[in-house]
Amino acid sequence: GERHPLYPNRLVGLAAKYQLTGEFGKAEPLYRQALDVTKPALGESHPSYASGLCGLAGLYHSMGNSAEAEALCLRASAIVADHVDRNSEGQAEAGQLALAGSLRHYLDHLLLGGVGGAPTKVYDAALRLRGAVTRRQAFARAARNADPALRPLVEELRRTCSRMSRLTTVPYDPRSGIDLPAELKELEERRQRQEAELAAKSGEFAAYEKRKKLTGADLRAMLPEGAVLVDFLQYKTRLCAFVLDREQVRRVQLREVKPLPEAVDAFRDRLRALTPQPAQGTDFPPAFPPQTTRAPS
Repeated sequence: GERHPLYPNRLVGLAAKYQLTGEFGKAEPLYRQALDVTKPALGESHPSYASGLCGLAGLYHSMGNSAEAEALCLRASAIVADHVDRNSEGQAEAGQLALAGSLRHYLDHLLLGGVGGAPTKVYDAALRLRGAVTRRQAFARAARNADPALRPLVEELRRTCSRMSRLTTVPYDPRSGIDLPAELKELEERRQRQEAELAAKSGEFAAYEKRKKLTGADLRAMLPEGAVLVDFLQYKTRLCAFVLDREQVRRVQLREVKPLPEAVDAFRDRLRALTPQPAQGTDFPPAFPPQTTRAPS
């Protein structure tokens, strides 16, 4: 039925098929229905809801509705960034890296949906997503350097975050009887109380909380007068650059990214043209040697 955890996935899959065939009028109500089913079951702070927003944003991008696509991508990236902040403090390093890898999908959608939109908002959201690993490392450092008397509180925070991580990463079973949105809300309130207590008692944790809230505006304020920062970002096969100075953020669309072997070989061709011909037998090997297949014995 509609309460089955896989039901929204089926709706999204069908919507995607209609989208690929250009039947946008049939795809949109299915994407919206998937969101309507996910919202009461999992809540608007769940990563599955963010994934649904990305699906609808992709449809709007295909329809040429860039403003709506950007707005949905910004909402999705904020949900996912909050999800990372909540869960990472209770994960081991391997789990943290796996979670960081999953952010690539949302970053791609954000940069694609934000083409032609407000560069400051898009860059702030991208900066927060990309800073996820740094924030987790900062928490680990603060935990290591904290007063030993605070370690019980640190462990309480980790248990809270671990519980939140399990509830949002393990597929939800409606037969469990858990009111998932209500439980996540209670855990989030507990996490905020524990973090506030740690920040009040530890300079390390206070600095960690402050670093978590850094924005693109803070980064621009650190630039020396007259300096410019160029931040290159790749999404799918495309490349763009965000150009920051103390006054504004501008986005510049660049050409598609060439496959790495082509780029390496082109560089070597230019290098050969600028240098004397090497002695026989000392030329560059192929960037990616062809794979050989051993004959069966």
